[in-house]
Amino acid sequence: MKGKFKYLVLALICISIVFGTYYFGFSSRDVKAENKENFLTTKVKKGDIKVTASASGNVEASKRKEVKSLDNGIVDTIHVKEGDLVKEGDLLLTFENDSENSSIESTKLDLKREENQLESLKENLDDLKIYASQSGYIGKVNAKVEDELSNGFLLTTITNKSACEISGYFHEKSLEKISLNDKAEVELPSFFNTLEGRVTNIDKSPIAKESGAVLYEVLVEVDNPGGLSEDTKGWVNIKTDNGKITSVEETNFKLEKEENINLKIKGTLKTLNVDKGDYVKEGTLIAEVENSDIKKDIENQMLSIEKKEIQLANQLEELDETAVYAPISGTITNVFVTEGERIGSNMTLATVSDLSNLEVKIPIDELDIINVKENQKALVTAEAIKDTVFNAKVSKIALEGDINNGVTTFDVTLSLNEIKGLKPTMTVDGEININSKKDTLLLPIEAIQERQGNKFVLVKNEGNENPSLKQIEIGLVSESFVEITKGLNEGDVVYYMGVSNDTSSQDKKMNMMGIGGPPNRAPGGGGKNRK
Repeated sequence: MKGKFKYLVLALICISIVFGTYYFGFSSRDVKAENKENFLTTKVKKGDIKVTASASGNVEASKRKEVKSLDNGIVDTIHVKEGDLVKEGDLLLTFENDSENSSIESTKLDLKREENQLESLKENLDDLKIYASQSGYIGKVNAKVEDELSNGFLLTTITNKSACEISGYFHEKSLEKISLNDKAEVELPSFFNTLEGRVTNIDKSPIAKESGAVLYEVLVEVDNPGGLSEDTKGWVNIKTDNGKITSVEETNFKLEKEENINLKIKGTLKTLNVDKGDYVKEGTLIAEVENSDIKKDIENQMLSIEKKEIQLANQLEELDETAVYAPISGTITNVFVTEGERIGSNMTLATVSDLSNLEVKIPIDELDIINVKENQKALVTAEAIKDTVFNAKVSKIALEGDINNGVTTFDVTLSLNEIKGLKPTMTVDGEININSKKDTLLLPIEAIQERQGNKFVLVKNEGNENPSLKQIEIGLVSESFVEITKGLNEGDVVYYMGVSNDTSSQDKKMNMMGIGGPPNRAPGGGGKNRK
């Protein structure tokens, strides 16, 4: 278009030389003679004009990421295939690494042991406080404040006189069906009565009876209704989900339930809240023991756990390098490896493209790039998709151009608003709408003459065969038309020289008019432009 435009302008300059005696040295008689063969007329008309810049390019995904390996290994499992949709962070494939997996499992076990040890130490910390295991009366107290006490030391006893106990003996198969806190019923044959109770202890140590039977003891606690003696016998019945289980023999009651209060951890007796004969309720704080070593042990154990957690995190991070995840959401457009294949570090494994957002890069001439701005509207057409125009807009303009055969162009990115049917790598034409006006005065570009930076036209004068040269001002310049902003009115008739396809004839006319050398650039600049 640029070459055509230049030759047209050259022809217009020739016209101005012909028609101006001041400028060209020809008489009106010469113009009249030339006009019969070479000059055309046109009228100034109103219309629409649009200035564009266009070029060809290829469709690309606006977001496209290559997925690379971070370590050496053998591809274990590929979880995707070409065409699959993935979200950012989805697992794409994994590598085999048995040694790392084994090391991680070992660290996990170590961490679990350390955590269990911490829980045990915390329980020891809780054991520094001594509570009443049942309601009852305090027996003899065997220590005083500030005494150093050993683990298992008998501090005192608590006797509950309102409750009594009875043992029931059962075969091994029956024992398997009995659980702590199961409801129990004690039959009293001598009183023709029963007492309700519950299982408080199950001794799984076998007891050999004189009869040769091997039995197991189950302890049941019941409220003491009074009137019982240590000679009172009863049968123990345990209520289970499988029915009632009865002991194999009668046994005697223990009228007072006495429990020992032993220290679970060694330490210094810090506080003592009871004396002999005091009545306490179950859960009452009896005493406190102090042990500074336990707190230190807990702190050290917490540090040990923290170190193991860091070690495990590092191992998992290293393992994570053998698991490849999607860097963006999109479509798997390529998978370059197969399962069982050995790969190296930084090797391209797959590509992920966001096909919901496509764009086109087109090279724009350096003379047109100054008129291109971000967010300008654009149109895209594809030879592969007939009769379809895709709307787009300028989203990015390259800061640095490319030079090819002495011509500098700048890449302009067009973001597509619609993509139906378009695919990456398709060749398309992009046209940027630089400027446009509606219902403005227009002339063909061939009718404009230029001299010393000013624009002129040859205007027909009513009643006078000789035209006059008139200076004008122009606005937008498209491929075929020029906007007239000053100097002409709608309907004015303008002369201009038709451009011949005969190059020798054209050169002859220009030489006759005294014009030589290469043509100048078209007035107003601009790239490929259209009305």
